[in-house]
Amino acid sequence: YILGTGQRFSSPYAILPVTLTDFNAALHDQNVQLTWHTSSEINNAFFTLERSTDGKTFTTISNINGAGTSSLPHDYSFIDYNVYKLVTTTLYYRLKQTDNDGKVTTFQIRKVSLQNKLLFNTIGPNPFNNELTIKVNVEKEGKITIRLFNDIGKLMYSFSHNAASGINAFSIGGL
Repeated sequence: YILGTGQRFSSPYAILPVTLTDFNAALHDQNVQLTWHTSSEINNAFFTLERSTDGKTFTTISNINGAGTSSLPHDYSFIDYNVYKLVTTTLYYRLKQTDNDGKVTTFQIRKVSLQNKLLFNTIGPNPFNNELTIKVNVEKEGKITIRLFNDIGKLMYSFSHNAASGINAFSIGGL
C-alpha cells in the first residue's frame, strides 16, 4: 500500500526469500564438505541438500533448518561421509531452499571429482582365513598400488598391478 492513499503498490522485482552469498562442495579425505552462507533470510523454513552421480537424477541427503527471518548472515555446513563407497568418480550436489509457504528455490549445482582415487567396492570375505578378494573401481587404465596394513599400522602386504578402467578384482592368497 502507498501510505494514506489506500492504493496497492506492486514491484516488478521479486524478493528472494534467501540471499545466498556462497555455496561450496569440496573433497576432504573420504568425505565431501558442503558449506553455504546467507546474508539475509525471509521466511526460510529449510534447506535441502541433494546428491547425484550423473548430474541429472538427484536424491535428498539432508534437510537443514533455516533461520526463518533474519537480516544477519548465517553459515551452514554438512558433511557427506564415506563418498568412496559410492561407485562413481564424480558427484554432483544441489542446494534447494524452501520457504514457509512451500515455495522452492533451486541454486546452482556443484561438482566434486573423485578422480585419481581408488573406489573400493568390496573387500572380503570378512573375516578371512588365507585369501582375500579386493574389488576396486578405477577411473582410467593405469598402474595402481594396493597396500594392506594390520590394526597397528604395520604394512602386511603390498602389490602393484596394471588395472583396466572400471571394476577390477584382485585375489590375495597366503595371508
